[in-house]
Amino acid sequence: MLWGCFSAKGPGRLIRVKARMNGAMYREILSDNLLPSARALKMKRGWVFQHDNDPKHTARATKEWLCKKHFKVLEWPSQSPDLNPIENLWRELKVCVAQRQPQNITALEEICMEEWAKIPATKLYGYGIRGDILTWISDFLKNRRQRVFVNGKPSGWCPVLSGIPQGSVLGPALFVLYINDLPDNVSSRVQMFADDTKVFKEIKCKEVAEKLQSDLREIQRWSECWQLKFNAAK
Repeated sequence: MLWGCFSAKGPGRLIRVKARMNGAMYREILSDNLLPSARALKMKRGWVFQHDNDPKHTARATKEWLCKKHFKVLEWPSQSPDLNPIENLWRELKVCVAQRQPQNITALEEICMEEWAKIPATKLYGYGIRGDILTWISDFLKNRRQRVFVNGKPSGWCPVLSGIPQGSVLGPALFVLYINDLPDNVSSRVQMFADDTKVFKEIKCKEVAEKLQSDLREIQRWSECWQLKFNAAK
């Protein structure tokens, strides 16, 4: 088992957990790794800690420990582990590690650490966006909430953890940057316009058909990693 953390500025520490994790072990891991990660990433005061509603996270002793340490914790909807942003990072790590085919536990741990260190802060950072501009865009996208009205009655507020505000000036540009690396993952020709994507090859033999099918599977993995579903029926 692995424990890791990350922020908009990049990945924090990654450690191997050699025993079944319980509440006491989880608090020890946070104590030894969370604050050092925040300092290494040069996080400013006021940052918010997020974890899901795993029993170890919501245990009374853990809540008291977090309060004692003055951690500000993001409220999280119940029964929603798939919304946890780090699940995307685990998926990215698994893909990278699988490509290197570790042969034993020792090699697996070493490769995990190496690939974790290669993870970029964000796609924006990868495009060369740095400093105050990156911070400004990050602030534009975070701390959003939404609710719905049915028959004039509102639901409770829920955090918006992905997507961009519709109708905003930045929205189209950020969306294009978000999907811009999709063609890099396939050998087939790709045509993209706004939110429409076409992937195609001229099929002349079985081998070419198999390559196209392989590209479609790769695009499916990309969509799962970045939580951007395709509408195949469209």
